[in-house]
This record gives sequence, C-alpha cells and structure tokens, in this order.
Amino acid sequence: SLDHGLVLANSLTGIGTIDEAMGALNADGLFEQIIREPLTAARDLLIEYANASEADKSEVAAGAEMLAKARDAAAPAKAIFDVAVAKRLGVAIDDAWDAEQFAALAPMREVREAVDPLQPAHMPYLFPEVFLRERPGFDVLVGNPPWETVKVEEQKWWGLRVPGLRAMKQQERRSAMLGLFEQRPDLVAEYENDQRRTEALSTAIRRGPYKLGAGDFDLYQAFAWRFWSLVRQGGRSAVVLPRAAFSGSPLEHWRRQVLAEGSFADVCFLQNKAEWIFRLPNGTRLTIGLGVIERGGASIARFSGPFASEAEFLEGAGNLIAVPAEEFVDWSEIAAFPLMRDAMSGEVFMQMKRSPRFDAQYPG
Repeated sequence: SLDHGLVLANSLTGIGTIDEAMGALNADGLFEQIIREPLTAARDLLIEYANASEADKSEVAAGAEMLAKARDAAAPAKAIFDVAVAKRLGVAIDDAWDAEQFAALAPMREVREAVDPLQPAHMPYLFPEVFLRERPGFDVLVGNPPWETVKVEEQKWWGLRVPGLRAMKQQERRSAMLGLFEQRPDLVAEYENDQRRTEALSTAIRRGPYKLGAGDFDLYQAFAWRFWSLVRQGGRSAVVLPRAAFSGSPLEHWRRQVLAEGSFADVCFLQNKAEWIFRLPNGTRLTIGLGVIERGGASIARFSGPFASEAEFLEGAGNLIAVPAEEFVDWSEIAAFPLMRDAMSGEVFMQMKRSPRFDAQYPG
C-alpha cells in the first residue's frame, strides 16, 4: 500500500539503523531493547496489514485503522530517534534512561525546533518489518540523488529571481544588488531564510554517519553513504552518480568500505555527448556512472566504459572488466576507477600493474 510505502521525508537527516541511534546516544546497545519492543509490535501489525484484503471500502478503512495503530505502537521508538537526532545536533537536553524519559524529552521545544525542520526519515520507525528481520535492511535500493552542493550561492540565488542579473558586469551587478537589498525586503527575508535552512541541513548531514571530509560537500556524497548503510547483507543498490563519486578523493573511504564489505557489481561510465542521457546545463561535458553495489559476496570491482552513445552502450556495457578488490585498491592512492573501453584494455592494464616497474631497483 502507498499509505505505508510512500514517504515524504529526508533519509539523510533521520536515523538509518538501530545501531546508528545507539551511536548518536553514545549508548553502546543500552537502549536497544526499548527501541525493539515498540517496533516489534508495529512490525506485527504491518505484516497483518500487508496481508489484509482491500476489496471494498470497509476493508480499506480497516486497513487504514491498522496502519494508524502500527504508527502509534512505534511512537516510543520515534521519540528515541528524535532525541538521538537532537543529541547529534548538540541540543542541550537531559539524558534519558527509559522509554518514559525519552517520551518526555521528545516534545520539548528545543528538540522540536531542531528536529522538525529537517523532516527526518527514521527508517526503523517507518519500516520496522525491514529493519527487525534477520539481515536487516532493504533488499534493493534505486536512486538518482541530487548533484548539488549544500550551500546557498548568493549570485545564483538572486540570478534565478532577478532576470538579467547574472549577465551584468561585476560592478553593475554589485550596484543592482545593493538596490535590491533596499527595495525588496521580501526577497532579502527569503534569502536569509534559505541560508538558515541550508546551514541547518548542512550541519545535520555533517554530524550524521557520513565521512565527507572538510569544506563544502555535494548531496550525492552523503547519499552514497546512506544507500550503503540501508542495504542488507546480500542486497544491492543501483544509483546514478557523477564520475567523481567513483574517482574523486571525497568518496575514497566509501569506495574502500564497499570493496572491504561487498563489491561494485557493475559500474558503467557514460559520456553525455550530444546529451544522449540527460539534458543539463553544460551537460555535454558530464561523465556519469551507473553503479550497482552489493553488500557481501565476492570483493570485486566490475566496470565498463565510458560509452558516448546508446549504440556504444548497448554493444559494450556487458563487456565488464573484473578486478579483485585487493588489486583494485592498489591501482591508485584513492581507489579510483579508471576509464577503460573494454575488457581487453583492462587485462592489459592489470598485467602492467602486476609486472615490475621499469624503474624498479633490484639487488646486484
């Protein structure tokens, strides 16, 4: 049912797993039982709800009532997750030691002001039937996350609202901006509100379980980590990411962790020549990675491309280069994926890597 499965919320700002909640609370498993108990009750109701018929209006109404009961049953766990997010954000509140104390902390003004604007998606609360089973997590995740920096860029923001602003010369634009700050207090208020909202989002993501490095970061980097944390052992995620996700230093640790605990089952690189994939600003210069990532199984990196047209893709996408993880991570300092058009090129490259360097020094 879409009433249960379709959720409008932010998976980056919420709690992804029970272990993540324990980490945010510095609890080391202390509260696991009081989280699992209400989620187990909700899970049982959701399983009954999933098996129920919705053949007529009365059955639909009964199903909606059962779904509401499941949400109510899981509410004590949601309170703990909300407090965990608040703690992660540095909100100054008392510690809690049982379900009643968490239930008392969750409605506090300080907690709600910090948590509610983030619209957090607490995955174990939303899908207890997924996260309380053996090998918890999703079987499959499919995503095309945003490729944008979590930052309000002043010139871009105003340029979208004031026609012609970005085409002006620097001095002319500066004068126009000063006039706008005097003449359009409504836009100034909107701009400042967007800045506060974006800064709060950036802080929440930075304090989450993602290794993002210093400086500005892109949302796709956080989503790469989130997809990995939510998929179960033996499960797969299929994501559309820029090439930088597979070659840049910001996600080096992500690539190494995937290869240590699973595999890149299929990474296909596409060049957006003539915008045959996406129509985007400056899109013809993009190289895109279609990644299928598996948790568990053989530690291996399989990849192909880049392909500059649909015909090239259909002809060569199945011709994968396969490299054992222990070799792949030694190919470069940051475990980056190279671009190679076919498996033969990969075999030649692997042989070169396995052979002694030309400048190697030998005894005697």
